[in-house]
Amino acid sequence: MKVVFLLLLLIVSITGGVRFNDVGQLQHLVDREKFFYADALDFEFRIVLHGGEFISNRFFVHGSISPSSRSFDPSVTDLVFIHSEAGASDFPANVIVAWPRESHIEGLVWGINYMVMRSESDLENRRIRRRVILPEDIGLPLPITATDLVDNWEEVNTILRILDPNELWDIRGFGIVGIPAAHINE
Repeated sequence: MKVVFLLLLLIVSITGGVRFNDVGQLQHLVDREKFFYADALDFEFRIVLHGGEFISNRFFVHGSISPSSRSFDPSVTDLVFIHSEAGASDFPANVIVAWPRESHIEGLVWGINYMVMRSESDLENRRIRRRVILPEDIGLPLPITATDLVDNWEEVNTILRILDPNELWDIRGFGIVGIPAAHINE
């Protein structure tokens, strides 16, 4: 039985889909933080499954990169961000490609900047339990731009991790429905 387990372990590690860290824990090859960022901002994904290319949502992608999932695909080794769907097919099959939905970009950027600009009194009035975000927290000049969503995703992700979960949902909502009418001329 022990030999069978070790043989299976060897096969899985040889396929390249997973690796083990120094203490023998299973690790994902695809950066999970990157996936969760794209998921939080409702990016679209291009993934190749069973030889076919799909433009997909997060559910197919999450299963493909999660070793505990029945749909895990050990051949998927990377997640790359691009600015739009154009060019997504230029990447090899082992790479998942993600980009912000064109219809969501303006609302997402506005929502992130709106949350960053909140004052301490605004946070208190809305009973939001987080600190004010300072420019030095981010490492990017303000305001955040659409280009930053892709090219500087780590810095934008720093903002998302500071935000209250309800603020994150609001940003996603701004992406879907757009900027609230009361704020269009701001």
